[in-house]
Amino acid sequence: MKLSSKPLTEEEVAFSLAIKKWQIIDGNLTYDDLLNWNYISLQGINHTGSGDFSQDFPI
Repeated sequence: MKLSSKPLTEEEVAFSLAIKKWQIIDGNLTYDDLLNWNYISLQGINHTGSGDFSQDFPI
């Protein structure tokens, strides 16, 4: 793959991600920050969502 020194245009760096549906059923989440002594554990998480994660601003 050859790298180009040409600046990218907005069309070349545009990002779009649309998710019809995601779902977490009886999930578990653990956050363990050893440096700051913070710990959290969530159990039995249920979540459903969707979204359009398009980039609306130039990089």
